[in-house]
Amino acid sequence: MMTFQRKTRMFVGALALSVTATGWSAERRVESETTFMAEYQTGSDIDFWSVGLGVQPNDQPGSFGGIFYSKMTLNDEQSFEGTSLGERETTIDSFGVRGFSVSGTGDSPYGADMRIALSETKTQGYSRTGVEIGANFYGPLAGRLTWFCGATLRPEFLSFDWNSDVITEIGVNVGVDYRPIPGVGLFAKYYYENMLTDDLDSWNLGSGALIGLNLVL
Repeated sequence: MMTFQRKTRMFVGALALSVTATGWSAERRVESETTFMAEYQTGSDIDFWSVGLGVQPNDQPGSFGGIFYSKMTLNDEQSFEGTSLGERETTIDSFGVRGFSVSGTGDSPYGADMRIALSETKTQGYSRTGVEIGANFYGPLAGRLTWFCGATLRPEFLSFDWNSDVITEIGVNVGVDYRPIPGVGLFAKYYYENMLTDDLDSWNLGSGALIGLNLVL
């Protein structure tokens, strides 16, 4: 019980800190406006969507800082250490704080996308609820075009009801992002979702190529 309370306080504290930091950042830029974020990604075996409400500094069009909800569904063949487990559905629901800014319309586009959330993962024979931490980093390729890579971690020690045989869930992605105008992002990426067990065995939940659209309105 004490462990659950400590982890709950830790998550609430981190959430409050992120919200405070977002508010301070917007305030010091003098002016900001309320903004809505929507994102959709799809592939042959993976679907993802997310919505958010937050603020956008007037001097950084297309950026976002605020709360979000997302849902990922994987319908892919799972495998454990190379042995097929058959096709199974995995769902990952997340609610938390997200902040990103991708300056993809200049001569040297760059950016970052940071997330901290409470998430729930469900698949056959496994479930987990706890804190997830994720980040993507963007680097220049050409005007309005960036490459990016990042990861999302859902470790056992930040879980409320965990599977004692799993150290962490980890999702990794790499791709390219094109911004024709601020607030509109078109991207393609490769995504891989995996779990690492206490014996350092790999449990693959799904992977594949996706295309997506990100809007900040």
